[in-house]
Amino acid sequence: MSLPRILIVEDEAITALELTRILQRWGFEVVGDVANGKNALKMAQELKPDLIIMDINLKGHMDGVDTAMAISKIYDVPIIFLTAHGNQATIRKAQAVKPVHYIIKPYRENELRFAVESGIENHKIFQELKNNELSYRAMAKNIPGIVYKIYVDEDGHIEFLNDFLQEITGYFPEEIDKIDLAVMGSLIVKEDLERVLNVIKDSIRTGLPYEVSYKINDKQGNFKLMEEKGRPTFNTRDEVTSIEGVIFYSP
Repeated sequence: MSLPRILIVEDEAITALELTRILQRWGFEVVGDVANGKNALKMAQELKPDLIIMDINLKGHMDGVDTAMAISKIYDVPIIFLTAHGNQATIRKAQAVKPVHYIIKPYRENELRFAVESGIENHKIFQELKNNELSYRAMAKNIPGIVYKIYVDEDGHIEFLNDFLQEITGYFPEEIDKIDLAVMGSLIVKEDLERVLNVIKDSIRTGLPYEVSYKINDKQGNFKLMEEKGRPTFNTRDEVTSIEGVIFYSP
């Protein structure tokens, strides 16, 4: 099994040497250390490290934030920012890059180790989720209906919604007021809404799949009959965490 590979971007030679020594002691491979943005960009592109530790206040044409932004355009890699300054202006500028951690110098070794290990692991998880979502979206494009996934939480936020919503209803997702866990929400005619919500709530309570028919008003004011099929999904403790399903238009 290959060691996690880390690139250090630090213009203070003593700090770079200390980081290298510590990381190697922990079992990481330091693929290089560079002192400026230009070389960092080149090394990131050539070596494709698993993580970059970057000083925000690099000297030269590009500071650490500028360098991180340039790298993010060519290579998706988690970045930890080192800074001697904890001021809000610096932090706000760095937030655009979405670093996995900020570490204020002088740092503690346990703080650094947590940042490195969690940064690498969380990025792997994020990549897996992103790949799964891309596969899910590709599959959903071949289904002639509105495919959705919605979390059963306080907000009932929608995790996924394919492109057929606009094609069938004329509305974009942000134009529809979601009501409880009903994806079609405010489009559902008043006399059907309570029944739809009760069917979904019963499914969450029992853990069983559900089917429900109802009418909506599309953007042109036309009534359309919809057929919805969904099911709850569970976590490792057998608790319902979301519902996913598909809504078909029945002309």
